[in-house]
Parts: sequence; C-alpha cells; structure tokens
Amino acid sequence: MINVSNVLSGAGTVKKTLPISFDSVKVFGKDYPVTSKSDIDLTLDRLSKEEIQVSFTASVEVTIPCDRCLTDVIKQFDLTFDDKLSFQEVEENEDVKSGYVVGYNLDVDKLVYDEILVNWPDKVLCSEDCKGVCGSCGKNLNLGTCDCQDTGLDLRMAVIQDIFKEFKEV
Repeated sequence: MINVSNVLSGAGTVKKTLPISFDSVKVFGKDYPVTSKSDIDLTLDRLSKEEIQVSFTASVEVTIPCDRCLTDVIKQFDLTFDDKLSFQEVEENEDVKSGYVVGYNLDVDKLVYDEILVNWPDKVLCSEDCKGVCGSCGKNLNLGTCDCQDTGLDLRMAVIQDIFKEFKEV
C-alpha cells in the first residue's frame, strides 16, 4: 500500500520504486510459485482532486506446469499498466476502477497481481511439439517411449467393442 494523499493535494508527478511482496499467484484454486520478480517502477500523476493517473512497469516469472507433460515451465510476465484511478465515493453502478483504493492508499501489489491474472496464458507448453504423458503408465513421452501396448481404441468404436464382449465365448 502506498499513500497518495500528497499526489492528490498537488505534489505533481511522483515516481517510486517498490518491491513486489507476493511470492505466489493463485489461479483456479492452485498456487503457482513466483521464481523471479523485478521492482515496480511506479509513476503517479494528479489529474484532479480525486483522480490520479497510475503507470507502472514490472516483470514477474512464474513456474507453471506444462499442460501436456506437467514439466515445469517458467513463464515471464512483462507488465505495463497505465490507467486512471478515482479516490471519490463511487456509486455501485458506476464503472470506475476503485478496488485498488482504500481511503487514500493505493494497493500496488493488487494492481500487479491482477495484471498477471489478466495476462495468464490459456495453454502452457514446454515446447510446441510436446508429446505429453502416456495415458496408461504416465511416463513423459518427451523422454522416450514406454512399454505399454497401444490399446487405445477410437471412442466411436466403443459400442462395437461392448457388443463383441457380450457375445464372447468363455
């Protein structure tokens, strides 16, 4: 949290460098560790008695498992934010970004955290040609083949397989 009352009272442009305090990012109920993080380069400009322009840049690296083989992948988030924030009383139906504001304090970590969430990738792969894991034994197929027999049937043929099982002699 950073107090912005001096900016709102007319201090002009204020530039600060702040550390990022969180060590993990929680997405869909799972924590992902932050492996590296830069400081936040923050700039605050007064627009009016109740609004400031907030700009920052930061870089955060998060370890995320590959969606196919579960190998850890380090994903870098180069974050840039530039928007105005209001410090006035906001009616419930107004669309003003005030969730980062508590009194005359600005929650910079929440701004950074939310920017990571907005930029979170839909799919994370260790490589474009990742082979994933074996459906039977779970071996990482990028490291070699497994000894499982390929019994994977086309799901469209599952009904026919059930018919054959029904008429199979014992």
